Amino acid sequence: MCRLIVALLLGAGLVQTVSALEAQPRVIGGQDVTQVRSWMAEVEISRSGNPNFSATLCGGTLIAPRWVLTAAHCVASVEAEMLFVSLGNVNRTSTEAPEQLTVTELQVHPAYNATHFHNDLALLKLAAPSRFKPLDMAKPHIVTELALGNHDEALEVLGWGSTTPDGFALTETLQKADLDFVSPDYCASQWSNLTGNQICAGEMNPQGQKQDSCRGDSGGPLVYRKDDQQWLVGVTSYGHETCATDGVPAVYSRVDRYLPWLEETTSGGLVDLQTEGLNGDQYRNMSSAVTLYPRIANTSTRNDARNVGLRIEHQPGLSVAVPGLSCRTYTGYTDCRNSLFLALGQTSATYAVTLKAPSRWADQVRVSPISDSYDYFSLRSEAFNLVFSNEPDVVLSLTTNRGSDGHVRVSALVRNAATHQTAARVRLGFILPAGWETVEMPGNCSGSRSVQCGLGDLGPEQFVTQQLLLSGEGYDPMTVQVWTDNGDFPTGDSKAHTRPAQARSASSGGGNTTGNDSGGGGGGSGGSLSFLALLGLALIAARRLHQ
Repeated sequence: MCRLIVALLLGAGLVQTVSALEAQPRVIGGQDVTQVRSWMAEVEISRSGNPNFSATLCGGTLIAPRWVLTAAHCVASVEAEMLFVSLGNVNRTSTEAPEQLTVTELQVHPAYNATHFHNDLALLKLAAPSRFKPLDMAKPHIVTELALGNHDEALEVLGWGSTTPDGFALTETLQKADLDFVSPDYCASQWSNLTGNQICAGEMNPQGQKQDSCRGDSGGPLVYRKDDQQWLVGVTSYGHETCATDGVPAVYSRVDRYLPWLEETTSGGLVDLQTEGLNGDQYRNMSSAVTLYPRIANTSTRNDARNVGLRIEHQPGLSVAVPGLSCRTYTGYTDCRNSLFLALGQTSATYAVTLKAPSRWADQVRVSPISDSYDYFSLRSEAFNLVFSNEPDVVLSLTTNRGSDGHVRVSALVRNAATHQTAARVRLGFILPAGWETVEMPGNCSGSRSVQCGLGDLGPEQFVTQQLLLSGEGYDPMTVQVWTDNGDFPTGDSKAHTRPAQARSASSGGGNTTGNDSGGGGGGSGGSLSFLALLGLALIAARRLHQ
């Protein structure tokens, strides 16, 4: 285990914030990661260059098949031939990593400042492309969305660093912790020498378990998740010497500010291409076809794109045809491309993408751009549901809350998601749990323990809400199901469960919504402190260690 000690001479003056000089590049209060994160990299060092004797140095993130992003302070003093990257594992010691790749090139940011940890980024080029999926990188509008949204536990930090505030031993199992986004103004009140190229995160309203990144987490990812997407927004840089110190967030290098450097330094290995012109979910009758008209835009900051085309991700049974492009189907996707060159800022002509299935078929399809470079930002609009069926698609969701009268209101939202078929004679069934009964039976409903409500026909994309008022006690679940006279496809989203006893008061923030059956990085030290100017020496520990 190695700990870098730096001597700092403090100048005279009244200091009210903590400098990065007092920081330790460094998941406290986290949880074990049980599922492999394909992009989570373990950066290893072997002074002899023998991978069999490598030790954990820092964390990192796979941002392209041949590139890993980490912190500059982790690797600024070593040579590329000493470094290795392991991927596909959550336990760094008990099992052999599915993939260990040699580093052939090390690129430290040319403006890296080891004193203030500015531009604390480095790129590692791998000897061969990784077979694991990289993590998308956030663009500026994603970080703006983060800053304007709910800050509470909006970010996730991961690492194998210390799990005790003053400890130095790495943990064997990858840890994760949910942290709050911290505004630049507040962060600047705790840390001096901050720039707009940094972003801060921490547990700012701890209730019980404190959470933070810590020693050994340096270089690891700070991730923003929303709905079914996630982006790399930060690289762990530094934080307080005593990790998880109240009120003191950790500091991360803000990735979106470095996209031009990343594109340039990877020598064209990264591009930002977008598929435009897609129109959301598509429903068609069996034996028919759907034709989409997408185009491809090169929205990179620096790079042109070569050999550009389209990738259509789909399950077996779907045929793909794109006039003007040569298409080849593999397991899980079809690639269609030609030798198109797309300059920076250029948009392609419109393509006609025809999709057809010979029988009833449903899946989420993604139509995304491909090229000789890796596309580091995916649009949610590139994915959509495609259904070939002669039936409606009925979807059920439940909301349960308790009123001021003590009664529980179960609201069922029934939606016909299909755009091409009417759902005929829709019925909704409630099976009441033991100890519960209806307070007032709606006019379109009948029954006692099993209540059935007629909802009539639902046209394409129409919805209806049915409410049932209950009283009683008991913790058994309640089952709700919807059915029609003319079927439902795809299945699996027309049945749901809720527990009336667990309903929350509407005045306390809403109710319970039920769908159908379907830690930190290596940061630093420092803290909030004020003192009169004194001349002296302070020993600062950079939180880069390897075991």
